[in-house]
Amino acid sequence: MYSESVGRTSPGVPFWPSLTAMEQRALIASAERATLHAGTVLCSEAEPATQVIVILSGWTKVSLTRDSRERIIALRGPGDLVGERAALLIRSRSATVVALDTVDALLVPAETFAGFLDEHDRVLALLERQIYGRLTESPRGSPAGSDTSVEELIARHVADIALPRTEPGGRFTLPISRQELADWVDAPGSEVERILSSWERNGIASSLPYSLTILDAAALGRIGGGSPQMEGVGASHAAWAGQNCSILYTDVAAFSDHIRTDEDRRTVRRAMYETVRGAFEDSELPWARIYREDRGDGTLMVVPPSIPTSSLADPLLSHIGVRLDAYNREADDRVRIQLRVALDVGPVMPDPEGVSGEVIIQAARMLDARDFKAELADTGADLGFIVSQFVYDSVVKHGREVGRSSAYRQVEVRVKETETTAWMYLAHGARPLRGRSPVSQAIAPTSPGPSTGAQLSGTVDVRGDLVMGNKNQYRH
Repeated sequence: MYSESVGRTSPGVPFWPSLTAMEQRALIASAERATLHAGTVLCSEAEPATQVIVILSGWTKVSLTRDSRERIIALRGPGDLVGERAALLIRSRSATVVALDTVDALLVPAETFAGFLDEHDRVLALLERQIYGRLTESPRGSPAGSDTSVEELIARHVADIALPRTEPGGRFTLPISRQELADWVDAPGSEVERILSSWERNGIASSLPYSLTILDAAALGRIGGGSPQMEGVGASHAAWAGQNCSILYTDVAAFSDHIRTDEDRRTVRRAMYETVRGAFEDSELPWARIYREDRGDGTLMVVPPSIPTSSLADPLLSHIGVRLDAYNREADDRVRIQLRVALDVGPVMPDPEGVSGEVIIQAARMLDARDFKAELADTGADLGFIVSQFVYDSVVKHGREVGRSSAYRQVEVRVKETETTAWMYLAHGARPLRGRSPVSQAIAPTSPGPSTGAQLSGTVDVRGDLVMGNKNQYRH
């Protein structure tokens, strides 16, 4: 039988942010909200499993009592689901869960949660994947005969929960003491002290008596043997260095618009990463194997050759669109996201500072194609997707969705030294605008394009039909 919290926390997007806004609202409506202070026992080993807990903020430790001693087997934090077994099989708890700091949580009766799953097949499938992931997690401590060092084990444990929750260059803090960390990996406290001192000297982490702050999550992932964020940095790039990789480049339109505050931009960046990462999870594509570089208003992703380019157009594109649409329906103009995504294929070479290749340059130029940016602004679409001629010929035209290729439009890309042909597609959320939002205005074309008819300027109110050339409106 499934033991509800065995081993280290599994990588990937936590349960709560994987839900759509509608699914979250439905679950909130059936839950009791609770604030639990540090030291509060959320559930105890051997007690009846009668409720499911969704952690909205704060951290907990999951432990067993063996030989009169507490043994930490996992940490669960923001977005995690605790006690999921209660929704599938009513029996006693297999572990104790205690708040490490102030925890904001949703408490859902087991029967209510089971009913929620019956009504939401997608969530049930997501939960089944989480259960499978926890079943296959590495056990606590180093297996007998394993060459895994204590440092690698700590790095892997912490990176698995830090990387999905940390933007590139960001900090991440766990409210865990050095002794609890030592207990988590079943290692001597003196060895953990030595490792943390080394990390502090190298700018990887800093620690206080009851907290551990990760300063460089990517470095932590490398120490742990290629954990999610920076798989492939340095020597591990050799697996795809020089090979044809898929390049997925994203960019948030009007990210620097003056109506956005710095806090708005942080919200937008967080939502963008959650959208893309969640779409990878929804598509059952391994986010952990994607090399990523943050570009401020977007991200550059190198997808290894082992992942088919076709899967990035279908189903990934659809999942990005659905998630964007759900987010934008709840967002105001200042944090609404219009996302441009470019896809191309070509050889990529890594170096100690990152990656390079002509294909990366071409993907960036496609994102800046004038007609692509203008049409996204004019339609108000949530998502604009642009692909190279090669991707269109080899992937889009042979896609599984009948008729999808007919929705693409050929555009000329003339940006800086690049002159090429690409194909664009606008998806999800393209709806009549009640009046272009300030952000949309910021990304509208700044000069009129070619026209065979009259050009209109200022405020134009057309009632019925006004036949004047191509009926395009250009703002000056």
